[in-house]
Amino acid sequence: MTRVFAITAAYTAFVGVFDWLTAANYMYLAAVPAHHSLLSVLGRWPWYILSAAGVALVLLLILDAPFRSGRRAAGLSAASASRLRPRSSRSPRPSEPIWHFPGPP
Repeated sequence: MTRVFAITAAYTAFVGVFDWLTAANYMYLAAVPAHHSLLSVLGRWPWYILSAAGVALVLLLILDAPFRSGRRAAGLSAASASRLRPRSSRSPRPSEPIWHFPGPP
């Protein structure tokens, strides 16, 4: 989960530099949108960016909660669980195809 947050923060920093170089407002990093939104409630620039990061962190924790309990039960950390590959439940490929489609009449 921390890796996802770090990647998101790095991407936001990249977009912030791009906004600064091009005088754009992608991700509303330069100014609050003209219409009312959650960013309007979070404060003035630049504080709403930090508040939005806090909201994002809380949402990531909520979304990760069901999976965290499963990893805890399995004795895995988030980093080691992401490296696991699911095992294939299928047996080795049969010599004949499973589906048989009749040829042309």
